[in-house]
Amino acid sequence: MGLVVLAAAEAQALPGCPNQCGNLSIPFPFGIAKGCYLRDEFFIDCNETNQTPTPYLNGTGIPISNLSLNGELQIMQFVARDCYDQDGSLDTKLSNTPRLKLFPPYTISGTKNKFIAVGCDTYAIFEGVRGKEKYITGCMTFCESLGSISESCSGIGCCQTSIPSGLQVRTVTMSSYYNHTFIWDFNPCSYSFIVEEGQFTFSSKSFQELKSISRLPMVLNWAIGDEPCDAAQHRQDYACKGNSTCVNPLNLSGYFCECLPGYEGNPYLPDGCQDTDECQISNPCSAGASWTYWGTKKKRFIKLKEKYFQENGGFLLQQQLASRGGPVETTKIFTAEELEKATNNYHESRVLGEGGYGTVYKGILEDDKVVAIKKSKICAPLRMSNLLTRNVVRLLGCCLETPMPLLVYEFIINRTLSEHIHNKCRESLLSWELRLKIAAETAGALAYLHSSISIPIIHRDVKTTNVLLDENYIAKVSDFGASRLIPLDQAQITTLVQGTLGYLDPEYFHSNQLTEKSDLYSFGVVLAELLTSKVALSFARPEAERNLASFFVCSVEQGRLNQILDEDIVNEGNIETLKKVADLANRCLRVKREERPTMKHVAMELEGMMIMAKHPWGKANFGPEDTEYLLGSASMASVRGDNCSSTGTTTDATTVRHNGR
Repeated sequence: MGLVVLAAAEAQALPGCPNQCGNLSIPFPFGIAKGCYLRDEFFIDCNETNQTPTPYLNGTGIPISNLSLNGELQIMQFVARDCYDQDGSLDTKLSNTPRLKLFPPYTISGTKNKFIAVGCDTYAIFEGVRGKEKYITGCMTFCESLGSISESCSGIGCCQTSIPSGLQVRTVTMSSYYNHTFIWDFNPCSYSFIVEEGQFTFSSKSFQELKSISRLPMVLNWAIGDEPCDAAQHRQDYACKGNSTCVNPLNLSGYFCECLPGYEGNPYLPDGCQDTDECQISNPCSAGASWTYWGTKKKRFIKLKEKYFQENGGFLLQQQLASRGGPVETTKIFTAEELEKATNNYHESRVLGEGGYGTVYKGILEDDKVVAIKKSKICAPLRMSNLLTRNVVRLLGCCLETPMPLLVYEFIINRTLSEHIHNKCRESLLSWELRLKIAAETAGALAYLHSSISIPIIHRDVKTTNVLLDENYIAKVSDFGASRLIPLDQAQITTLVQGTLGYLDPEYFHSNQLTEKSDLYSFGVVLAELLTSKVALSFARPEAERNLASFFVCSVEQGRLNQILDEDIVNEGNIETLKKVADLANRCLRVKREERPTMKHVAMELEGMMIMAKHPWGKANFGPEDTEYLLGSASMASVRGDNCSSTGTTTDATTVRHNGR
């Protein structure tokens, strides 16, 4: 079990209150009887009608399997199923789509859980809500036979991905590309669930075992109130009692309490934290015992940081920095303490958004420089800091003393391209001229990565949320957590598929062969978004229109461009340029990568269009009839016929990893 089981000293209820429900100890601030809990939200409903009494989270009907005083509890949550019969029809009796809705102070833990999908013809989408924000992620998994399945959750038969902290609503949507038709004899069902890390181990037997498993353990976070420690300590109802300290949970509001070092017990009860009396009478305490305790603890902490520093390549980076000469600004190696201070101990007020590997924070360094701080698996921070183009977010430094490296970037103030073009309120509508400039700058940055540096870089996760805009609307390509360095003697590399559904190159998805043309496909989707102001995928749209890439290609080739362009930019834009950009996007979205242009060619075309649009000879005066003719031109009709389908590999505009890593 991942949670620490409560010790007897900790499992204290209020005096005179029951402290047990079935096999579970119920410590204060929780309680199972009136007057025995701190607040109503900490009431535990003990159902004694079962043979063994079962504790449930108040008002939810969710069984609790473990409780911890350090802001965590473990629940048993339903496994989602998507099952089909032998004819490929949905088996509604076996299929289910469970929904979890939590109320404060409970949220789904982002550090203790994973989202996992199991199946051989499966894609699973997870939707979560944090306040007014919606978060969507998921993963895909395929396999042809039981023999092809690996004994790990790495994309073949099983995939997994992380989730952010603080979510209170969870919905899982599952589907299949071929309705399990080709693998029905050994895998008629797909399964997906959020599960505590270490509580599910995938193997080829999992297909059979999951048939009889209805629930799996999930960890929730809880906290007291919604104020941090510094504010809560001045309140009359402050919950931390004697010999205890207040703790601000990472990424969450509120606080919880812990006994001071050398004490154990229940910090929410008066005299609940008792001296551990580590020194027995037969071995009397020396005057320096407490100093020994703190010294040992500090040494362990230092050794742990040194271990992470070495594993993350810190010593190699130090050597590279030492051998680097010239006036170029060096990459700084930050300590963990520096970044904790810069983010106010990673306070929720500093959250900027969610990156591929976790939360992105706003940080303020000691010199008052504002930065963005995020986790990343990027393996070459020095190389990233050497990129000499203004259209790539500049890496200022990194911290390697944590389990996953923390990267420190320049802070870009004007939000993402996605926020500007998909803003429902339309309060910051980008003109067509501005969109064209942003497209040209983004293409130029990607072309630079592909062909203008000694070891080319494939971004692998090009999308509108990874294009930031500064105060002058200059495009900055960001988030290189998924990027790969490509040796000069290799045109492609084999890798587990990683990227974002809705932008993912279908040929890369099916072959695992990564080339620079994979970025071309993703950029084609970005161009389609700039032209239409539609998101890469939306389940709210009709099925044929859900996937923007396939719908856009179909519309262009059938001469229906006028039906999908954003009306606001058509009214003010240059029609001929719109048509040329649509044709360029169409070429980027070719299914066969050899039919796509190079990024350098795309950048040159867009730059040329931008220059022409600025000069009188590059503009033409078109009336309404001319506009309709140009956009609906029969010359763009396709030999594919009139049927459009959203069927394809790119299925959702959400951060997803085929291998979940």
